[in-house]
Amino acid sequence: MRPGAGPILPWWGKTLNPDGPDGEHAGLGPESEDTASDWVSLASGAETPSSKANPSGETPVAAAAGEPAAKPPKPPKKRMSRRRKIVFIAIAAVVVVLVVASFVTAEAFSTNKSCNSCHEMNPYYNSWSVSVHKNTNCIQCHIPPGFPSFVKTKILSLRELWVHVAGTVEPPLAVTRKIPNSNCLACHANPAVEKVGTTSFPHSAHSNVKCVDCHVRLVHRTVNPPFYVTPMTMSKCLSCHTGQSGAPPSTCSTCHTPPHETRGECSNCHNTNSFSRSLAAPANHPLALTGGHEGVQCSTCHVSKPGVAVIPGTSLPKPAGLTCVSCHTVQHPGLTDCASCHTVSGFAPSTFQHPQEGPHVPTGEHVLTCQNCHTTPQDYKQATCTPCHKGTPTGD
Repeated sequence: MRPGAGPILPWWGKTLNPDGPDGEHAGLGPESEDTASDWVSLASGAETPSSKANPSGETPVAAAAGEPAAKPPKPPKKRMSRRRKIVFIAIAAVVVVLVVASFVTAEAFSTNKSCNSCHEMNPYYNSWSVSVHKNTNCIQCHIPPGFPSFVKTKILSLRELWVHVAGTVEPPLAVTRKIPNSNCLACHANPAVEKVGTTSFPHSAHSNVKCVDCHVRLVHRTVNPPFYVTPMTMSKCLSCHTGQSGAPPSTCSTCHTPPHETRGECSNCHNTNSFSRSLAAPANHPLALTGGHEGVQCSTCHVSKPGVAVIPGTSLPKPAGLTCVSCHTVQHPGLTDCASCHTVSGFAPSTFQHPQEGPHVPTGEHVLTCQNCHTTPQDYKQATCTPCHKGTPTGD
């Protein structure tokens, strides 16, 4: 112990006097033996039972005998300095001003007139002003409903500001956000089935298709490409209905309702140029549906009778045993193969070429008619030279 030093105050709060006789701790009494051993252990750096009870290692304030040791005072709380408070308030004020200014600006640029404030948008504004949607606000179509969508659209619209500042861009401009179906359905709820002629278009069957895919440039028709194409035209439908793998079917019956009984696929009799049968006929039809047969109704030949089967894939009865004479009056008894001499274009002229017979048929000095030689009306296959010649002609 250093000279002049006072009694040592160990961490368990009791005063030790190392200068006592035989190293005893003055004023502690016999019960302090364990405490003395703790003190020795503490001096040597070993762990003591008391240190286990106070793992923090802090030296408590001495307490009177029989009283518990007092807890050390808590450190004072740190307070924000005046300078930091001023900086924090300034930053918060700037953020509030920026947010308010952003919303005010966004609202100001959400009007129809604001869309015409930049020269790049003049063609779009002019086409809108004469369209069927001229009484509809631009944001009703171009911004999805809801505050989050409004904020997102305005953030994405910074691209338009960049386009304006960076340089002149001629229309058509790239669309910032495509118009969702929900915006269209907000005004056009439950659209009816459209019908044009034999074609019907159920909107419910196309719910997975974007409205703008069919009605593109509906409002901005004068800004192209893409060019406006009237919906429900063949070219518009076939842009999706390609018939390829994974694409919608392209068969006629997908859109058209036939004006007659089921006769199989429409393309068997018709093509996309016209519905008229004069332009197309079934490839497997026994008679060409052209010329004199063009105006013949299917029901003229396809007559439903008991026991008559129908053609597979149709509701047409099979016309069993039909020939030309089934409809046409017999002109040459005994001859039934009309197609060997005549065509569907007309009964005359005939395609039959008579072999040359003397100076009479088909050409010669004395040309004769059919009846001069074919004197038997019931059988035109038979011919005779009488009564002009007595017996068989000798070639004179």
